[in-house]
Amino acid sequence: MSNYYISKPGATTPQGPMSLAQVQAGVANGTITPDYYCCVEGGQQWMPVSSVANAPAMPAPGVMPVGKPDNQLVWSILVLLFCCLPSGIYSIIKSCSVDGLWMNGQHAAAHAAAAEAKKWNIIGASVGVVFTILYLALCVVAGIMEA
Repeated sequence: MSNYYISKPGATTPQGPMSLAQVQAGVANGTITPDYYCCVEGGQQWMPVSSVANAPAMPAPGVMPVGKPDNQLVWSILVLLFCCLPSGIYSIIKSCSVDGLWMNGQHAAAHAAAAEAKKWNIIGASVGVVFTILYLALCVVAGIMEA
């Protein structure tokens, strides 16, 4: 039988391991509320505890990752300064929202904002590299034409 780790919104350390019977008993007596998340021992995907407490079999896993995501702020600032201004601005906005979302218990939204910031950092850095290569190629061609 599987054991579970339980985490309440805003908590950084999960409780457990607990058996399915312990999880169901905690839900029944109110010590574990429906807004808690659980993960199978050894697993990495989190799901609402209500899906486990109400089902005798293993439910389909959710997408609640463990731990606070990296807010990507340093990379966002570097992209803003050295690569691509528009994507740098957008990724800074997303990076700054990660910590606030996490502290308010909106863990999935915090992970989504961190992923969005990372995506725009990669796009901005790629655009910066491409334009730098094109500029250097243009300088080489102009130098050859002049000589």
